[in-house]
Amino acid sequence: MNNNTLKTFVNKKEKQVLKIDFSEFCESPREWDNLGTFYTFENRYSSPDKHNYSDGLDALADLLGEYVYTIHKKHNNTRSFFEHVQKYASRKNILIYPVTKYEHGQVRYFLGVASGFDYGTVGFIYATKEEVFNWCKCNNRNWKKIATDIFDSENNKDNSNVEVDTKVSLNTASLELLMTLPGIGEVKAKSIISYREENGPFVKIEDIMNITGIGESTFEQIKD
Repeated sequence: MNNNTLKTFVNKKEKQVLKIDFSEFCESPREWDNLGTFYTFENRYSSPDKHNYSDGLDALADLLGEYVYTIHKKHNNTRSFFEHVQKYASRKNILIYPVTKYEHGQVRYFLGVASGFDYGTVGFIYATKEEVFNWCKCNNRNWKKIATDIFDSENNKDNSNVEVDTKVSLNTASLELLMTLPGIGEVKAKSIISYREENGPFVKIEDIMNITGIGESTFEQIKD
């Protein structure tokens, strides 16, 4: 057996042999031309993009300023903290998302915050408006949506085989997903997307009532 062979599969019926070899020269996907900077803060794994920060809070403060520490003191959970950070970052023309890892026989990363067994928010990914324009060679008012779609594809958001937090995020949900909310049709879903593209992520759920056509009755249906 080749010393570099990790696994061998034999199909005797078809007389086929499949060998999986190790190569020290293989590329890391994060060395490809990906958009955004992706930091994780786990002891067991190397961050996709290298850094020298001791924790995520210090990295966020270096990116956005020391006001991040003040934001952190105002929140007692990861979800609300990052929603506030996203709103603040948007004012600086920076799009940022928390990244959650699912690990149970396999490892998957996806955008957002999820709760439950085998899940943990392990880092964040961000890109500036200028970086998005340079990456896609465009000058598009929908740069945040462009970047979000790219982040989704780069970070393997397909979690169809695992259970995640089923709450719909107003800050990341697609048009189709928003339309699954009670009282939200296509017109209102498009208004939600337009609002977050123009104003940045929602800081609190009540902000949705700033959108024309969404009042207290609709809010009561979706607030949970």
